[in-house]
Amino acid sequence: MPDVLKTYLETLRPGVSRSIVGHARAFCSWLGDRDLDRQAVEDWLRYRARRHCKAGTLKFNFGVVKRVFDANGVPWPFRKGEGPTISERDESRLALGEDVITAMIRASARMTERHRAFLAVSTTYGIRRVEIGEIGDEDFEWESRLIFSLPMAPVRNNLLRQLRSPILVDRFLRTWVWIYPGFRWISCPGLYVFSVWILKENLQAL
Repeated sequence: MPDVLKTYLETLRPGVSRSIVGHARAFCSWLGDRDLDRQAVEDWLRYRARRHCKAGTLKFNFGVVKRVFDANGVPWPFRKGEGPTISERDESRLALGEDVITAMIRASARMTERHRAFLAVSTTYGIRRVEIGEIGDEDFEWESRLIFSLPMAPVRNNLLRQLRSPILVDRFLRTWVWIYPGFRWISCPGLYVFSVWILKENLQAL
């Protein structure tokens, strides 16, 4: 079905997350000449799981594929509740161990103001890469020093959190954002990469 991706892309609103588009492209590339049906979705999820995708990523993929079906006018072959689920264990599992988090907190005292700003955004507030990608310049409130992000992670009963979460930011980030007016963070991967680099740099210095 060579026009599946093209049809999907034509339905997207301006400014849609590149992460979403990337997952859709990956699915359509994998799909090839297969039909859009339940078997294709199940095979795709198994394919992704074999590549060690976490439960949250699989659920996100499931949602993206549903939008591909909808855009192409193909009935969605799954009933409510049939998609991938996220257990409470997966939901509450820490990405970093308590000892590592403690070490980072102690290391922060030796960081520059700039480093602390990036470290806070990448760790303290638990913001995910896909959530970073959804942040636009309209989500910044400089007077109150807040960034608002919409958490993408499912919570109990597979519901999505809808409250926007405030993130206290350093004045350095305001300067950085001013350089890139009208940006979307996913278009500036240096922020995410730099955040990870700061983590590694300070952990190695301990």
